[in-house]
Amino acid sequence: TAGDIAINEGDNNIEIKCTAENGNTRIYKIKVTKPVELKQSDLRLKSLTVNKVDEEGKFIKASLDKDFDPEVFEYTCDVESNISDLDINAEVENTEIPVVITGNDNLTAGTNTVLITLTSPTDDTVQTMYKIIVNKPDSITPVIFFILASSLLSIFSNLTSNIAFWFS
Repeated sequence: TAGDIAINEGDNNIEIKCTAENGNTRIYKIKVTKPVELKQSDLRLKSLTVNKVDEEGKFIKASLDKDFDPEVFEYTCDVESNISDLDINAEVENTEIPVVITGNDNLTAGTNTVLITLTSPTDDTVQTMYKIIVNKPDSITPVIFFILASSLLSIFSNLTSNIAFWFS
């Protein structure tokens, strides 16, 4: 007999029984997989760890402004001027959910934005985004440091000469 068969999310095993005019019967088995439809609320990180990568490629554990919570979508991270990149490990419960991380390489002085995007594997319009605002200070170059140090030495040297003059 012909009829409709309900297909549920996940694996569905269907048997089709065919009978020939001579009465012989064959059974065909078909496995149909219907992908699970994810909602935006299903797109959450399980864990998030961040490491700073300095100019020599050394990894240093980074701190976010608050502990990770899957329902918190924005964090702040302060880095030193010698940090060039962030190494981010963003884990999801469902390994079929693609995770794309952008903005974590070639950090510049000032404010940098790192985006962690989770997208439904069945509907690319369903997404969740986590944001990390990265603050990186300007670096003081050795030349500027030398000029500042020389100026301070000159000021203190003159001050010392003036004090010696008054006491002599």
